[in-house]
Amino acid sequence: AHGLAARVDEVHHGDATACLHHLVNMAAGSVRSIAVNRHSFIINEVSPEFQIETNESILIIILNQLLGTVVGNSNQSCIRIEAKEYDDVIFLTVKDNSSFASGTVAPDIDAIKTLARKMNGTISISNTDNKINSVLLSFPNFKVAA
Repeated sequence: AHGLAARVDEVHHGDATACLHHLVNMAAGSVRSIAVNRHSFIINEVSPEFQIETNESILIIILNQLLGTVVGNSNQSCIRIEAKEYDDVIFLTVKDNSSFASGTVAPDIDAIKTLARKMNGTISISNTDNKINSVLLSFPNFKVAA
């Protein structure tokens, strides 16, 4: 395996689970240079013990695009990523402390929503005065049949 596929293989802890913290780190690493250029930084607050069973190859693409969108629209921001699990659903939140205009990211978020549906997930946006404060990705924490 080469590139991203090899990196995704590194996050496994056992047969069927992957470490969400490491997946977020990989996605954050892929947009680090954009964050630096935008004078922003990313804090991964996902617990290193947080295990997922969902399709991580789709999830890493979603995370890359989601963070790319948020970071690409940031300016001097602190972007925090956290995750919680309720029953069998993961809620991953990307928060930008400075907010950004919602109109600029709508097409990108729509593309990410399409990907999220492939793993039975959804994307929700929290905004105030047409400024996005956070993006929530929710998805089931079990394997989804292809």
